[in-house]
Amino acid sequence: MTAPRDAEPAPEAPPPQRPEALSAATVTTRERRLAIAALMCGTISTILSATLINVALATFMTDMAVSHTVAQGLSTGFLAANTIAMPVAPWMMGRLGFRKLYVLAISVFVAAALLGGFAPGAHAAIVARVIQGAAAGMIQPLAMVVIFRMYPPDKRGSAMGLYGLGVVLAPALAPTLGGALVEFAGWRSVFFVAIPVCLAGIVIALKALPDARPPGAGGRFDLLGFGLLAVAMSSLIAVLSMGMSQGWLSVQVLAAAVVAVAAGACFLAWERRVARPLMDLKIYRAPGFGAAALCSMTLGLGLFGSTYLLPLLLETARGMSPAEVGLAMAPAGFAMALTFPLAGRLADRIATRPQVMIGLGLFAAHALLLAWAEFAAGFWVIAAVMALGRMSLALVMPALSAGGLRLLPENQVAQGAAALNVSRQFGGAVGVAILAVVLESAEVALPGRPLDAFAITLAVMGGFGLTAMVVAVMLPGRRDGAA
Repeated sequence: MTAPRDAEPAPEAPPPQRPEALSAATVTTRERRLAIAALMCGTISTILSATLINVALATFMTDMAVSHTVAQGLSTGFLAANTIAMPVAPWMMGRLGFRKLYVLAISVFVAAALLGGFAPGAHAAIVARVIQGAAAGMIQPLAMVVIFRMYPPDKRGSAMGLYGLGVVLAPALAPTLGGALVEFAGWRSVFFVAIPVCLAGIVIALKALPDARPPGAGGRFDLLGFGLLAVAMSSLIAVLSMGMSQGWLSVQVLAAAVVAVAAGACFLAWERRVARPLMDLKIYRAPGFGAAALCSMTLGLGLFGSTYLLPLLLETARGMSPAEVGLAMAPAGFAMALTFPLAGRLADRIATRPQVMIGLGLFAAHALLLAWAEFAAGFWVIAAVMALGRMSLALVMPALSAGGLRLLPENQVAQGAAALNVSRQFGGAVGVAILAVVLESAEVALPGRPLDAFAITLAVMGGFGLTAMVVAVMLPGRRDGAA
């Protein structure tokens, strides 16, 4: 029997509710630990893959019969895509939520790793690295936001300290692991090594990561802002990568510099006008956050710059083999691993400013000690000084991550996490380029005196730490975030 024509239609089912914003009060200790484990799997995998490739470039060039300029695309392509993707992470978190975005990003990263490992040619491998870089750019901002939301305020520093092991330990161990992999299994193994850890991260994330979104995220995507940022970042990285090989005053480098400046200026102007910006510049109005971003840039310079410079120093100045270099840097990695959890707990108990300033001061001291050291000094003396440098960076990072985000309201935490990660990544790119230029110029000015050239370069690296200490004065001087 059919219903009468004038019968009222059945009420429609209510639309599915948007997942609630995550609250630390509703999360158990077990869920927090599992979430940290998943996030560390993703971070270690992505950062290790980013740094391992450096030791495989020579073998890649020989196997693929390509020039150094082409092979550098493996590094610069990853770096460009990674930096450009980070500001997109807050929007993606709002659209997909924490769990879905993490699983999607890691899955894409694994697929790209397989593409790179089985690549038939150099350009296919570079494309795979670009895809990996974009996927990796989602992980670190997401991890910082999840930790900030899952942990109460008095535990966030400790959580950041534990998670941060993956951020800084991977570059520290990359020279040792990468050298062994390339020597015994070839350059393709660099793509495959992180896949098991990625898969473990996915399994844990499906059980532990919440299906929630950060407050204030999502909305309409700022496509024009993304395009301008991509052009600016890509052009800047092109300047840094081409400057040493083609000359800083060459037509190509100058043209790329003009494009980078113009696109960057247009991006900043547009972000001030658009209703839903890709990067909310209002976060820099929070007292102290701009200083945190600048200090994060210095952290990236120290982390990636020293990872580039120190192995080269040991091989040139000490005549060490790659295996001996890895052994010399191993104590620094272990020292960092021990320092990070302690630094995280310290960040929960004292203000951001003193901890960051002490860490930056120790980093500058270690660089100057290496610059002034007599390189005939004992093996373990040099290893101990490098360990001091790694411990100093481990002291800085949890304080900057927890202290910087503490300065922002809840609806800007996702944007703040992306901004701090972009600053660190950008600092790493600029830092490596600056140190490489200084070292090359010093070697030309001081022919036959490599130790003096390295001493000048190390002094410049230490100078960045001292300069950042001046910036760190603007960080909060009290635990409650006040000056």
